[in-house]
Amino acid sequence: MKNFLKISLINILIVFFVLIIAEFCAFVIEMKVLYDEGCFQEKTISKNITKIARHYHNIVSGWNNEPYQKDSLRKPEKTTQEEQNIYILGCSFAYGHQLKKEQTLQYKLAKQTKMNVFNFAVSSTGPREMLHILRNKEFLNKNNLIGGDFAEYFIYIIIGDHYRRLIYDLNEHAPHYKKTNNNDLILLKNKFFYCSYLYRQLKLLQYNYMKEEEIKNLFNLYIEKINKEIKQDFKNSKNQPTDLIIIDWGANITLPENLKKQGVKVITLQELTEIDLNNTEYHISDKDTHPNEKAWNIIVPALVKKLGL
Repeated sequence: MKNFLKISLINILIVFFVLIIAEFCAFVIEMKVLYDEGCFQEKTISKNITKIARHYHNIVSGWNNEPYQKDSLRKPEKTTQEEQNIYILGCSFAYGHQLKKEQTLQYKLAKQTKMNVFNFAVSSTGPREMLHILRNKEFLNKNNLIGGDFAEYFIYIIIGDHYRRLIYDLNEHAPHYKKTNNNDLILLKNKFFYCSYLYRQLKLLQYNYMKEEEIKNLFNLYIEKINKEIKQDFKNSKNQPTDLIIIDWGANITLPENLKKQGVKVITLQELTEIDLNNTEYHISDKDTHPNEKAWNIIVPALVKKLGL
């Protein structure tokens, strides 16, 4: 019996040790990705170490309850006292990565339409986070990030990487949902293991082996749930349920018939402009493909015309 307990204890310690090594390796992989993306480019090593330590602390302490903070959302761009609102969903493309307020999609859309524009976009996010934000009315109302029950449109800028972000991402506060047998999405709260770097690397491995059809079906499920939240909470000026408009930024979205019948519409960049937005002339820099002000100066007027705003 003593030998059995001794062997069992040794095996447990070995497994524990292997998990620690695996977690450390996954941590190194993730830090390298963040470093390659330019997240750690401070002039001194101490500042980089501090930033890495803060990132790790946020991972552990966040427990994945919130995919955002108040300061990670742009303030509403209000141009009228009336309930004439447009809401933007998306990631850093829609948020306006490295752009001043006056250069963003949000600002230009507000000025051209003379409506209030609210921006729910958060960098490094995808459909999971957008669903979570829409379901968190208490947070939105508390921080004055919502303009009432009326919205002419919800405009969702979707890039190709949003498929991957359904399964895996580097966002330290990403929510996790469980898909139920009846095709519902249930938020999983306070799950400490989801903060593990190893867990996220395993999710990336899962994504790499998923069939394209599986990923697109999951993506469409999230879009369906996002659309449901919009339809049940918002109406347009004609007192009809607000439509969800998806701007397809190279994601090659194919909507199933049920979503089309629910009023979800997809507009490709090619429908808005003949200009090649892959040209670095419309990027933040040669190495950063985020759209610059010049790109929005072309897209926004075309979008306003397309939607009849």
